[in-house]
Amino acid sequence: MGKIHKILSCMLALSIVAVATVPQMIETNERPEKESAAVLGIPALAIPLAVALTKEVAKYTLKQVIAAAVVGGAAGWILHEYVGSDIKADTEPLKAQARAYEADIINTILTRDTGSILRSIDGFADIWEFTLAHWMRQSEITAVELWDPAEDYTDNTGSVVMALSGLMVNLAQFFENIEYGPDSSYELLADRLKMWEQNPDTYGPMKLAVRYGTTALTNNDYMDIHICNAVYNAENGKNTVWLDNRNLWIFGSGFSITATLDDGTSATYTLQKGYNDLTTLKSRDGKDFAAGYYTLPAGRSYAGSIVPAVSSTAAEVTSSAVIEMAGKNYSLAAYNDDKSINYISSTNYAFGNTYNSLDVMITQDSSTHYAVDMIELLEGYKKMIDVVKTTLEKSNVSAAAAWDVFTRAGAANILLSPSSFVPSNADLSESEMYVVTVMAMHQLAEYTAASGDILNKEDYRISPESLNVLILGDIYDAGGTLLYKDVVFSPYVWLYDQSFTASATTTMRQTALFAIWGNADHLDGSIVSSSVSNAGLLSASDGYRVDVKEIMKSGKPVSEVSLKVFSVDQWHEYEDSKGSGGWDFSNMERSSIAAAAMLLIAGAFLVISIITKRIEFLVIAVACALLALTGVIR
Repeated sequence: MGKIHKILSCMLALSIVAVATVPQMIETNERPEKESAAVLGIPALAIPLAVALTKEVAKYTLKQVIAAAVVGGAAGWILHEYVGSDIKADTEPLKAQARAYEADIINTILTRDTGSILRSIDGFADIWEFTLAHWMRQSEITAVELWDPAEDYTDNTGSVVMALSGLMVNLAQFFENIEYGPDSSYELLADRLKMWEQNPDTYGPMKLAVRYGTTALTNNDYMDIHICNAVYNAENGKNTVWLDNRNLWIFGSGFSITATLDDGTSATYTLQKGYNDLTTLKSRDGKDFAAGYYTLPAGRSYAGSIVPAVSSTAAEVTSSAVIEMAGKNYSLAAYNDDKSINYISSTNYAFGNTYNSLDVMITQDSSTHYAVDMIELLEGYKKMIDVVKTTLEKSNVSAAAAWDVFTRAGAANILLSPSSFVPSNADLSESEMYVVTVMAMHQLAEYTAASGDILNKEDYRISPESLNVLILGDIYDAGGTLLYKDVVFSPYVWLYDQSFTASATTTMRQTALFAIWGNADHLDGSIVSSSVSNAGLLSASDGYRVDVKEIMKSGKPVSEVSLKVFSVDQWHEYEDSKGSGGWDFSNMERSSIAAAAMLLIAGAFLVISIITKRIEFLVIAVACALLALTGVIR
């Protein structure tokens, strides 16, 4: 019986070696490329295992020996099938599914984001229209600030009014906020290309492109799209814009540009073709780039942080897509009102290339494509620009009408408001608004005269708690003449922030209104109600001085108060979607299959340990399982 056991043990050892090595030799002859470490390791593992079984198998019954042989044979066959077979053919369907998922998710994200951004733009445009009355009033107050009886209201005057009123700065911030949405969304393109580059075995067939007409612009390394304002083919006499100090793409040769700064000095900046980061740009004498009005050289196209201007020399501003590729190549697609685009290549900057379509193309495989339309987005953005232009035009008309009244009357008054006499949705010219304003003033004069003593100050009802700010102090005009001594008043400002500090002197930097309530030695809750019969209005101007003694805000004494004017803040409310990190099947042969092989080997040793009741085989099984499950085997 011992001889039979020995013969069987030898047969078992040879079976394990044969199962582990012979199939691999066959595969090697058919497929000569280098085998993985896991494949080469199986014969080496099988030989000592067979030797060990040869020494031990004689101790056990025939059933136990047969069971061990079956387990070893099964493990060898499974290892041969999964390690020695053609892995590439097995994983290719998974790779194709990964590409299908990737293409679908990019298409879904861009399509969904386009819809969300369009709805946001429409909403922002609607909200901005509600600010029209505010900006018209701001322009009138600025006209009071700038009015000079010896000067007419000109294009240049209107430009200064729009800037001083705060409209241009707020519009620049408004556009930056809007651009954040599409900029965040299209960052997806660069992110996905980077991921594909890291996993070429799976995503190599995939492509991204921007298609205009029938031409596709593509790059495997980097791609991004920026939605922003643009001036296409600037013309002499139609080339004035407001530039915010963020960014500017120039499609054409570079140039130098000079600006007049707020302090009256000038600064000259050198700009290059392609991308210009205005946040880091310095003038020839080291000054930072200043936001303001600029005359763009003709014969070039521009895109970036551009705000439309209001003057006879204003450039035509439209929406656009700046297409960025690796190597700092920038192309421009400027929107036309007929839903076409003017396209400028990054190579020759030629004008006159018009196309009726603009799409982001996502190629899954050679025969599967997705197209995301960009024309609709540019159309919605252009509608928002048109709303902004309306704000500029109507604010300019309102300021011009007020200026005309001041000139004819010989005096400016902050209480005059042509915009308050007509609804903001009415389209009136400067002369028409002037006529309506004068007629309204006559009506008000007749109304006041007819009312007579009926409008009595004794009937006024106010309280210090409801008044936001009360100040006790002395008021001097710009020439230093004392106008009020120990007077209680409430200041109202429109153009700039203004601070007041107790026991200090404040000089006004703008036109303002002071509501005068009466005289007092100190501020308390009774002073306003007891002195209100002496109330009046004082139109203060730049240079007026207030010697502040006490301040009360919302009924409580404070040491300082700051009056803030309206401004558009920065918001980044848009949340974009980047998609998952993708699936990588390129290392399947080295990692997943090697780990599966180690698990099978661990299972074989576990069965042998149970049969032989030897603890060392159990230790080997546990070690192999840990190597596979912890990711050490790759």
